[in-house]
Amino acid sequence: MQAYLALLRIDLEQLWRSWLVRGWVLLLVLPALFLVVVAANEHESASETLAAYMAAVLAPLSWLAISILSASAVNSESHVIADSFLSRSVTRSTYIWAKITSRLCVFLTVYFVVTIPLSYLMTRYAIGDTSTEGIVGGLLMVFPSAILRLSCFGRVFRRVLLLEFQACGR
Repeated sequence: MQAYLALLRIDLEQLWRSWLVRGWVLLLVLPALFLVVVAANEHESASETLAAYMAAVLAPLSWLAISILSASAVNSESHVIADSFLSRSVTRSTYIWAKITSRLCVFLTVYFVVTIPLSYLMTRYAIGDTSTEGIVGGLLMVFPSAILRLSCFGRVFRRVLLLEFQACGR
């Protein structure tokens, strides 16, 4: 368990220092702020603006960022993976689960950090055709869906990692 937590902490630190994650958050926040200003000035409804943001900005950018971050989970360390497993008490499954867990934590944190303030600003400054309960319900409906998709992606990703580990071990 100590190896898992150490790997998880190190990978989370690396992800938060990554320019890709910073750029991803920036590319999600700037259009969100723009849409809040437009919705407030043009008297747009909050629900339509939130739906447009989710479909046009959040989903495409997030899938691109998730794909790149998932593919690069082991790629940057591929030249030392075989040696690290031989020299430390880290199993392959511990390493893989730490990588998958850190990616899930980052993805879901970015999702909530962007959508919760956006939802609040939309209900405050746009035409209020939504309720707080409806927005919370919508966010919580997307949350399990995102976890399911990411965990399925993680299972496919895990098979790819195992094949890569086997190739590095030869």
